[in-house]
Amino acid sequence: MRFLDGSRMQGQFISFDTGEGIHWKSPHSPVPLQFAGEGLHTVNLTTRQKVVPTGQFSARLELHNGDMLLGDVLELNDQHIVFKSWFAGQLAGPRESVRSVTFFNHGVNTIYQGPGMHGFEGWKIGAPNTWAMRDGYFVGGQGAFIGREFELPRRSSVKFDLMFMGALNAIVSLHSDNVARYNFISRGYQLTLGMGYVHLARGGVDRPGMTPMGTARFAVPNGGIPTRFEVRLDRERGVIALLVNNQMVHRWTDPAGFAGAENGISLLSRSQSVSWGGIHITEWDGGFQEGTPALTNITEPMITLVNHDTFSAEVKTIQEKALDLRTEGIDLSVPMERVRQLNFPKPLLKTPIGAPVVVQAKLLTGERLTISGLNYVRQFGAVTNAVGVRPVTGGTATGKTVMFQDINLNPGWITELNFNSETRLRPFVIPGFGPDGRWTLQ
Repeated sequence: MRFLDGSRMQGQFISFDTGEGIHWKSPHSPVPLQFAGEGLHTVNLTTRQKVVPTGQFSARLELHNGDMLLGDVLELNDQHIVFKSWFAGQLAGPRESVRSVTFFNHGVNTIYQGPGMHGFEGWKIGAPNTWAMRDGYFVGGQGAFIGREFELPRRSSVKFDLMFMGALNAIVSLHSDNVARYNFISRGYQLTLGMGYVHLARGGVDRPGMTPMGTARFAVPNGGIPTRFEVRLDRERGVIALLVNNQMVHRWTDPAGFAGAENGISLLSRSQSVSWGGIHITEWDGGFQEGTPALTNITEPMITLVNHDTFSAEVKTIQEKALDLRTEGIDLSVPMERVRQLNFPKPLLKTPIGAPVVVQAKLLTGERLTISGLNYVRQFGAVTNAVGVRPVTGGTATGKTVMFQDINLNPGWITELNFNSETRLRPFVIPGFGPDGRWTLQ
């Protein structure tokens, strides 16, 4: 649990509700502790589910409040949208909440989600006792190496979070033939991540040794706060792209063709300590958000086709695998496999949409839901409040969302709760405690 002042506390999450705040079990307290939501920033939850029920998604839904969902669009018109999610089944809501819908012609397949309950299962460690599991992260010191083979598709997206002590210095190898120990000369690609820079090198049977492919710069991350990295790889086009915190850093194209015939992914820590988690490997559709972004400041719906043609139109309905629209006085029916993205203007303020922001819940797949009136219980037990002992008989997460109103989630699908998103988190800098500091009672 992270507080807005930068301090942290480890323990066991019991429950949260909007009125009472968080109930928290600490090994240093004989009774559960209670914290109001006003001073909280983030609660990172240990993943209790091994796999997502389904990894196939045909669309990405982005809302005007920044929420993002994966699933299938069953129906859409000028008034509402019917959306099939993996976490709550079929949902219906007002279309005016929707900012954009991006369609994947073949679906998005999840290859790996972890570490979570998987832990070290399937991973190879370079030397014993160099890694530990802590708060859902692999944590290793200087020289620690960990790797694993995956069934990587032709196009893949590899997302992960990094935290570190000291200066960031880590090597991430992709499509590598070395997963049991680090070897500088290897097949595939090596990304060296440093303080504000990334260096890409290529290794392959056609060229001995490692060939530098260039260096790019990005904003220097704060080691005590997770930084989100994503690498997108395309074997057919020879593309390797890096995004940091959802912003494109650089896109390389290998002039010699893609070097990665193997399927290994690994990390070598050269920092004092590295925490590696939130690993999410999926099939990638081959597109870039900067190529088909969710358009802003538009006054009427915009349609983007797979050939990147973009035009304005009245979106009438989506049903039976076709988009019916009207543009320039002409009615058209476009097969959905030809549609890349729909963008909608922001609704006028006179039409309220949803309830005020309270908590942002992050799901296993990286999706985000803003929930008001959240009542979230993750385990059985009892909590003590102002009126005595109240039994916790939960295992549910309920509340209201901007898009779909009442919602009931399996709490095991939630990996993170974010509070007070408009307030910037201060780094933990109490002298003598370092980035792994502890919460201090006043």
